[in-house]
Amino acid sequence: MRLSITFISSLFLLLCSTSTTLTGQQDVSQEAYENIVDELGYDKMHKVLRPKPDTTKEEKSKRSRRSMRNRSDERGILSGAYSLLAYLAIGILVVVILYLIFSNVSTDKKIDEMLQSIEEIEDIADLDLEDLYAKAMAAGNRKAVIRIQFLKMLQKLSEKEIIFWEREKTNRDYHREIADATMRTEFRALATIYERVWYGDEILDKPIFDQYDGRFKDYIKQVS
Repeated sequence: MRLSITFISSLFLLLCSTSTTLTGQQDVSQEAYENIVDELGYDKMHKVLRPKPDTTKEEKSKRSRRSMRNRSDERGILSGAYSLLAYLAIGILVVVILYLIFSNVSTDKKIDEMLQSIEEIEDIADLDLEDLYAKAMAAGNRKAVIRIQFLKMLQKLSEKEIIFWEREKTNRDYHREIADATMRTEFRALATIYERVWYGDEILDKPIFDQYDGRFKDYIKQVS
């Protein structure tokens, strides 16, 4: 009888322990289950657990593609704007160059016509050579400048009555009329420069032109 009571007591304790253990396991299993559901997702339609798709990489990839398209569009717009500005600048430059070329041609033609008309004048004192000189310099017509300087020299010599200007006279005639030997020598040198440039088509680069122009200015100043 005592053995039976002891066996029943032991069996009762064992059942209580097992119940407690199962209850704890059920709690742990429920927590684990919820974690799994959260990580995998629960398909209510099929009542099964399925792995959740990893949307992080896909979203990053989409954002990256959108960013690349946006940058590409921006580069395309900027490239088009730069091209338009470049074509516009080239067009303006061409127009300016053509304007300068044709305006200079027109100015040169007027100067040449005025210089040709000088051959018909009766008195060299009537010529406005300073204005004509300024126009020729502005147009860059170096050949015309040298001719005008030579005429200014004759004009000044005639004004000072060192020579007596006449339309039919030659440079040799004027050379013989100059009494001062130094002035006569320089006159001959300047007359030779003028003849080489005007009749001989001597090429005038800027250093040579500046030298010739300076010599004429010095001589005219000396005569004055």
